[in-house]
Amino acid sequence: TGGGGPATPVAAAAAAAAAAPAKRRAATPATGSATPIAAAVAAPAPAKRSRTHKADSKKGGAEQASSPGDGMRSMERALYATGCKLICGVDEAGRGPLAGPVVAAACYIPPGVFIAGIADSKVLSEAAREVIYAELMAHPEVKTSVSIQPPSVIDKINILQATMLAMRECVHQLRELEPALDYVLVDGNRAPFDQGKPGIEDTGIPGVRCEAVVKGDAKISLIAAASIVAKVTRDRVMLDLDQQYPQYEFKQHKGYPTAKHVALLTKHGACIEHRKTFAPVRNVLSAEA
Repeated sequence: TGGGGPATPVAAAAAAAAAAPAKRRAATPATGSATPIAAAVAAPAPAKRSRTHKADSKKGGAEQASSPGDGMRSMERALYATGCKLICGVDEAGRGPLAGPVVAAACYIPPGVFIAGIADSKVLSEAAREVIYAELMAHPEVKTSVSIQPPSVIDKINILQATMLAMRECVHQLRELEPALDYVLVDGNRAPFDQGKPGIEDTGIPGVRCEAVVKGDAKISLIAAASIVAKVTRDRVMLDLDQQYPQYEFKQHKGYPTAKHVALLTKHGACIEHRKTFAPVRNVLSAEA
């Protein structure tokens, strides 16, 4: 889903990038009796089982499995042990580029399902991200949702607010797909529903709480999975934009402010997919005026 504003080539690119059906959303925690991750981790995790790929994947802490490499799910297990019914992770891709959208994704993986190789998207190769993305999209019990906010929205409300908007949309989408969703783990130092307050936040969605986790994409598998979905989705949008605007070579830098991109921006001027409020783009536009 995208924000308001006129349609741009991103809209068409987004449709292609989101070829896989939308699969779920995240929400923020209600204030009061919620238990932060720090406290939840102290709770005893359920007994582990030895199946390595998929165990009985009923939603909830009682039906959890242990798989090789599942250390990034310890916080998730601890939260299920406190009574959470369904937890998802949320992350974004594309806050820093000079062109293209910012993309947020939410991801739910049942406690008994193990997808090999999940890690922070930034430490994975493009090929590895594509393989994991394909597995996430193909698994019938894994649920994801994606929100794509184009440059027009970024320029209108700023990149932080566009990112928060994308994250909120993911949460609402996933909740529609999975009504049992009651806890959302978001990468970063603030939740998309908060008012600048630390700790667990009320999402405004009944029964759903949200917690921001600094460096969560390196600590929590659900957030890492969301980072992969967001990154692959955005990269595919940028590949489509590369076909429309080959003079900028978006395929190579994905819109990030590399020396080559800035040089091409200076040479050819900005296109509709450039973020006009970002300094390098703004400077080029000012020089052209």
